[in-house]
Amino acid sequence: MQRNVTLAVAALAAVAISGAVKADDFTGKELQTRQEQANAQKGNKNHLGFRAEIGPRYINRQFNTAFGDASFDSWELGLNASAYYRNWFLTGGYNHSVISSDLTGSSFGFETDTWEANGQAGYQFMLNRNLTVAPFIGFGWTNTTLDKFGSSDVGYGGLNFGGAIKWAPGYKASKSYPHWTFFGAFQYFPDLMSSDDVHDLDGSGRYAWLASVGVEHNLSKKVFANVGFSYGEAKLSGPANIGARIRDERISVNLGTRL
Repeated sequence: MQRNVTLAVAALAAVAISGAVKADDFTGKELQTRQEQANAQKGNKNHLGFRAEIGPRYINRQFNTAFGDASFDSWELGLNASAYYRNWFLTGGYNHSVISSDLTGSSFGFETDTWEANGQAGYQFMLNRNLTVAPFIGFGWTNTTLDKFGSSDVGYGGLNFGGAIKWAPGYKASKSYPHWTFFGAFQYFPDLMSSDDVHDLDGSGRYAWLASVGVEHNLSKKVFANVGFSYGEAKLSGPANIGARIRDERISVNLGTRL
């Protein structure tokens, strides 16, 4: 699975870069200049933009340890919002489980509850009208609450960095907006933090990564819908250097608007 997701992200980037080389539309700098001129004519001197989306997300989370494996499924409801100033952007999101199964593969029968919060800041490089590359830095936290006779949190996260790519094939100057946009992203947590309950078991965080791909369809200039798939892994250390790996597979569907 890890190899397939990595290959999918690499293929998306290769196709998008190939399209950029062949594009005969405005360069990124020319497009940005034209947009700034249009904003100035409209009196929009701040060049501010906003975007928000909401939708369900399915998660399959697996715990792999030297003592055995366990997993559960969860449905979360999430809200994501972004603000743009010129080419700079700030984005954040929050997801919380609304339906979640019990932990299977464990004799304790834990009930599960999940939530996640994240935020990134970055800069968009518009290579041309069709292709945008955006490096970013951010902070994120993923948490699973296990509840039987008393609750405990298996949480991890921290500072991360990565990059995103957006490709809008067929988007030309004659169109007011692209109808389809393909996107991909990769983020890496080099020094993973973990929750107090993990530390109480002599555990600690090591590192994590997350890769994602998806497609977005603009229903109008202000309304859009998208679907995405992501796969990630987090590595924790336990007593006597016994490692634990947490694997996530996520599928999300969102409906959103731009302002």
